[in-house]
Amino acid sequence: MSRANLEDPFTGSLPVRHPAKGALIRPQYMVYAHYLSLKEKAVNSPAVTLFLPQEPLLRSACVSVFLERIKQGKIDLVYVAQDKSWQEAASRVRLILHC
Repeated sequence: MSRANLEDPFTGSLPVRHPAKGALIRPQYMVYAHYLSLKEKAVNSPAVTLFLPQEPLLRSACVSVFLERIKQGKIDLVYVAQDKSWQEAASRVRLILHC
């Protein structure tokens, strides 16, 4: 909540070093594309459950991509808080397909 723009992780006091060559992909586009990929994989699943952290950027992209499923009640978005004792590998966003 300390960022001026909650959906832009680049706002704030952290210095950002951009590459000299190549293209910069904004985090918003990358996260949105990730959820579009998950949506494509879950197209034949009657119900989907997503576990994700309390991050405004992730929530916004997820809701944008899955808005139709949310309205239909065919998706459960479960927001979790990361416990200090969790391993780094255990804190990933997971997709569960119900068949």
